[in-house]
Amino acid sequence: MQKNLSRIGNGLLLYGICGFGFQILYTVFIPCFLGKSVINEVWFSWGSVIIPVYMASFPIFLLYMRDSISVPVIKRKMSVKELFMCVLIGAALCGIGMIAGSGIDYFLFHNNGTELDSLFFSSDLCWRVLCAGIIAPVVEEIIFRRYLVSTIAPYSERAAVIVSGILFALQHGNFSQFFYTLLLGMFWGYIYLRTGNVIYTIILHMIFNLTTVLFTVTIYQLFREIYLIWCVILVAFGIIGGIIAIVQRKKIFFAQMPDKTVFRQLFSSKGMVLYISYCIGIFWVNYAVEW
Repeated sequence: MQKNLSRIGNGLLLYGICGFGFQILYTVFIPCFLGKSVINEVWFSWGSVIIPVYMASFPIFLLYMRDSISVPVIKRKMSVKELFMCVLIGAALCGIGMIAGSGIDYFLFHNNGTELDSLFFSSDLCWRVLCAGIIAPVVEEIIFRRYLVSTIAPYSERAAVIVSGILFALQHGNFSQFFYTLLLGMFWGYIYLRTGNVIYTIILHMIFNLTTVLFTVTIYQLFREIYLIWCVILVAFGIIGGIIAIVQRKKIFFAQMPDKTVFRQLFSSKGMVLYISYCIGIFWVNYAVEW
């Protein structure tokens, strides 16, 4: 058990360090070959994430973790109705998390948004859809659901869901996204745990990201007069999802396993400690000016 749990931390640390290193190389060498003016190009900003993190570091993570995965025992298909209910519940969780995260950002750090928010509003729709709506959900769900949940679940199902959410939230590196990614990460982790199929969580992740990049940002940019109506619709979805979550809460179950032992061994491994320290470092960099 300890070997497999330690491997998770080592894999994530390798993924993070490689991504950071490749980003430095990207931001140094691309301007050298194409000129410093490319730094102001939208494709350069998106490329600084896609190429170093998703195209270079992700395959390294898969190669390192290839022998550690253990698919959850429970496998079942989800109906379209169940998938839609998950979308509504996710809307409720997302709304709660966004209120908490945005509140902390605004009142404690006087921060009105992240660099990613600025990139969303300054880039073309095709870039937003490709990067945030398609590539990111696929990569992140494979890492934080398929590998993390599958590896931890045989020892503790509850720990697998909680850890999946915590690490998924930490890697975003800011409070604005932390709380809703934490809640959604745990929710999607539970869905994967009970279905054994990462396709469902990828679909849900895509729906939420595309709702932002395809609808919310576009409506705000082009149709300010109906933006308020769109926000009301999202709030309504969240309220309905909250009611569904309350009604369905008794159906949530976990196999009885020694959670404390798993948490202790997982978070005491050197790789995990270093990876969490790396994530905290990203928080510090993002809020250095405000602090």
